[in-house]
Amino acid sequence: MTAEHCPVTGLPVSCAEVPVSPRAGSRYRVEMAKLGERIFLVKATGYVRSADMTVSLSLTDRFLSENFNSEKNVILIEDYSDMKGAETDARKQYVDYFKDHPQMMAGVLYNMPPLFKISYHLAKRLQFFDAPLYAVSDYSQAIRVAMQMMAQASSDSAWPAGKNDFSVTIPNRFSVYATLSDFSKAFITGIKKQFEAYSLRLLGRFNRQLTRQYADRLLDYIQSIDWQHDGALPAAGSKSKSGDQSINQVFEAIGYVKFEIDRLIKEKTAADRELKASEQRYRQLVEHARAGIMEINLKTGKMESFNEVLTDITGYTREEIISMTIFDMMSEDSRKEYTERYNRMLSGESISPDAIYQVVTKNGDLRWVLINTSRTFLDGEPDTANIVLSDITELKRIENQFMDYQAKLKSLSIQLSKTQEKERRMLASRLHDSVSQELFAAQLQLNTFEKKLAGGEPLQTVKPVKDQIQKVIRETKRLTFDLSPPVLYDFGLQEALESLGESVAAKYDIPVKTWYSGNLDKIDDEIKIVLYRILNELIHNSVKHARTEEIRISLHNSGHLISVDVEDDGIGFDADNLQTETAAYEGFGIFDIREKIQHLGGNLAIDSKPGAGTSIMIEVPVGDNLSN
Repeated sequence: MTAEHCPVTGLPVSCAEVPVSPRAGSRYRVEMAKLGERIFLVKATGYVRSADMTVSLSLTDRFLSENFNSEKNVILIEDYSDMKGAETDARKQYVDYFKDHPQMMAGVLYNMPPLFKISYHLAKRLQFFDAPLYAVSDYSQAIRVAMQMMAQASSDSAWPAGKNDFSVTIPNRFSVYATLSDFSKAFITGIKKQFEAYSLRLLGRFNRQLTRQYADRLLDYIQSIDWQHDGALPAAGSKSKSGDQSINQVFEAIGYVKFEIDRLIKEKTAADRELKASEQRYRQLVEHARAGIMEINLKTGKMESFNEVLTDITGYTREEIISMTIFDMMSEDSRKEYTERYNRMLSGESISPDAIYQVVTKNGDLRWVLINTSRTFLDGEPDTANIVLSDITELKRIENQFMDYQAKLKSLSIQLSKTQEKERRMLASRLHDSVSQELFAAQLQLNTFEKKLAGGEPLQTVKPVKDQIQKVIRETKRLTFDLSPPVLYDFGLQEALESLGESVAAKYDIPVKTWYSGNLDKIDDEIKIVLYRILNELIHNSVKHARTEEIRISLHNSGHLISVDVEDDGIGFDADNLQTETAAYEGFGIFDIREKIQHLGGNLAIDSKPGAGTSIMIEVPVGDNLSN
């Protein structure tokens, strides 16, 4: 630390500092220096406690920021020769600080005491660190490893594992840490209890020097174990057995602990392998999906991760999306809907995970997207939202086109109904004005001819012809009424329905009971004709299919709305099945009725169950609410 240049490389040594612990009575101190441009030299002395480590790491932060270029990675070289030990919490602070330090390229440790070597081997075996970690015997080796790494880094950004006998690449995973932390505490506690018990027995039999000798043998045994591979046997050449059976039992207990560590590592390795495969499958699924997939932090609203499809849909670059929220991409109307749904969700209301919004692309185009959201919670509060975003712009275009076609077809259907009504009325008029009149004239002529006949056989011949003409006249009147009842135009809806009911009762012997309220005369002709045709069809449906014994009709005009109820006591049917889109029961008749009612701006509801009759409710707006 005091030399001006490194004795191995000749690189300049600069910025040397010797921070001393502020804790009263502490002998802990840390020497820091800069070697060249990218090597950070550290030498700690004494026993480090948690408070000492807090101060030391704070000073380390300051030293790194003041003396090293933040754009270049740093290699830590640390001398452990004068370290006496460390509290568990202090060691944890140290590991947590260096394991994922963004500026630390690698660490090289040398002159490690036995206990620290054991800790190092376990940390390396259990893979606690992000960056490569090296353990060597002296300063010269540490410098050579560091220089080797820097040379490699200048030609390749990644330093391969296995470059030398000391290297090990540590993946960035710590899922096993919490589990093994508890295990390690139990392991250390067990060794401590064994060691203390054994030491107490030894103190009763031997002097303090002999106790230290056995302690050293115990540490030598632990250090001699090959922690990097399975099995509890020490390395070749070590003195693994003692003449004392008690200490041999301690050795055996440590072997059991080593066996359990090996088992846990095997399980962790298998779990890591499966996790890595699952991550790879998930990554492929996300990257090759045809939908945008993203994870949003619900506290900040920022997108923490997303796939490339989102950039294709929105036109924004990854860098632009990182600084945006999903809210920034939406149209004004969609923002309002999104905010409303989000507030409902925060209030605890159960809402559908699917919603359709409009997003504005980078070039200003509007695209329709279907968003499916699932949330994760932390401490009972929404934490993140996982979103699948599908571009449905083309589907929306087809849907709008279909709706246009449907509106045109509905308009054509109504125009067809109006044309049919005109044709019916014209045909009825012609039947009444021509055919009916001609038949009536023929009947009068037969009556005159009948009076001239004195009787006998000629009169009997004329009578059947007269009866046939009367029958044709009655049928012509019925056809005229069915085609276009004159009473509907001459007297109104109520009179036309009464006449229709009388006709049904006379022909089928089924009474049609009617109730009226409100002024039914002030109804637009189009509504009047449509309602009459609908009620005519519903009545005849009940007569033909429902086996009804009575039909009840009520009409009410509130001035703004006409309400019509049609009921029968027939066999009924499954109305729920009738309402489904795939129901085979719903024929053209009900479909045509529903379309006509919807064209008038009204609603049709059907309530029926097998064996319970049928009730049909119709509502049509009138007056200012009339749909043109």
